Amino acid sequence: MTDDRVRESDEVSGHMWRLAQTNRLRRYCEARGVDAEAVMAGRTDLDLSPICDHGGKIMPEPVDIDAARR
Repeated sequence: MTDDRVRESDEVSGHMWRLAQTNRLRRYCEARGVDAEAVMAGRTDLDLSPICDHGGKIMPEPVDIDAARR
């Protein structure tokens, strides 16, 4: 029982984190006048290093995390 709750919690947390990353990417693209859908689909190149950590993963800001919770 505890294992299932932990697993579910991890899945929810992971999903929320991915939503927050998507929110951050969308805001970054919007600020640069670039279509976020085209970037996500690989049709448009955009330097994402300003919003990524050292491992290349998008790092959401608090506003992105808050939006993911809604």
